[in-house]
Amino acid sequence: MRRITVFSLLIIFALNTSVCYSKNKKIASFPFEMLGSYVVVNVKINNSSPLKLILDSGIKNTLITELFEDDNIELNYTDTVEMQGLGDQHELKALRSKENVIKVGKLLLKKSTVYFLPDNIFNLSMILGQKVNGILGSDIFRNYVVDINYGLLKVNIFAPESYEAPSKYEWLPMEVSAQNKMFIYVDVKEENSEDYKRVKVLLDTGAEASAWFQTVRNENRVKIPEKHIYGVIGEGLNGEILGNFSRLKELCIGSYCIPNPIVAFPDSISIMDAVQLAGRDGSVGSQILKRFNMIFDYQNKRFYFVKNHFFRDPFQYNVSGLELVQDVLFFPVFRISKVWKNSKAEKAGIKPGDIIFEVDNEKTYFKSLSEIKKIFSTPSRRPLKLLIKRDDDFMTVMLDMKDEL
Repeated sequence: MRRITVFSLLIIFALNTSVCYSKNKKIASFPFEMLGSYVVVNVKINNSSPLKLILDSGIKNTLITELFEDDNIELNYTDTVEMQGLGDQHELKALRSKENVIKVGKLLLKKSTVYFLPDNIFNLSMILGQKVNGILGSDIFRNYVVDINYGLLKVNIFAPESYEAPSKYEWLPMEVSAQNKMFIYVDVKEENSEDYKRVKVLLDTGAEASAWFQTVRNENRVKIPEKHIYGVIGEGLNGEILGNFSRLKELCIGSYCIPNPIVAFPDSISIMDAVQLAGRDGSVGSQILKRFNMIFDYQNKRFYFVKNHFFRDPFQYNVSGLELVQDVLFFPVFRISKVWKNSKAEKAGIKPGDIIFEVDNEKTYFKSLSEIKKIFSTPSRRPLKLLIKRDDDFMTVMLDMKDEL
């Protein structure tokens, strides 16, 4: 009889759990792949061929940045608009198309606006070494609960009515702007301080940097630590974003505290408009967000999160100061596109246009671009031995890889 009672209790518990989670109406579920720290999903627009787009919570609308010969898409352009974003250039024109249907898995986003950038300013495919057609904007978050599970590499979409997150998740209140941007408050501990400073940050899954903090106004400004390096933080809608990289003492999201994260401090000219318009202190990007399984509840203005197996991964930054691209997809030739000023790469005599053939006597032909980039983002007390080709000449270069942060 005792066994029957226990078994009955288990059945009752299971039924209660089922009733609780049956409140969550799942609309769709679809896989994603990680390229670097980016979430990349397969998308169709107006019955197009499958397109690969980066899921970006930091930008409102969907952008098509490049198309290939095997891509087939129909967009009815209504006008040309000027777009504004981060970066040090002032003008970016895009073709606008309204009333589109975007399909992600079984999810249909109707009446969506899509922008096409005739000039491929992002070069996403070259930078990531795999085909990427653009960016899926935050419209997907506006009408649904979006669950991003990095452990399962899956996105689940739920109806917001009566949604209940799993009990193991923490949550923070979100502020939502008119541009569909989602903000939370995080706590940072600065150099030579034991006090925490609370700052307002954008949740930005489309930014590969771990986090950046504003350098425009003195109010609530996070100080740049004494030890820092200057370089390229990324590419914004309006061009290259330059600034300093450094380590914070600690960054906390809810009760989860991350020691010594590498963050960025962009030059004020690159972020002036974004900071003034939104009143934000910075952004939290994918190198930090990937450490959590996350649920965005836009309607109820809640951000749920729980740490995952990426939580203790080391932070990466461009130790070498060189940037690589793969000009031809599926053909592993890696060209140096940029060399940071005063970087280790510049001091070693490396120049833009050089081709890397070997790293520590291993041929790069058998590696992916992401594998090569990881090598140049991993500090080492031992220099890297590179075989590079410049024009028709081969040369050996020793590249210092000591950590400066």
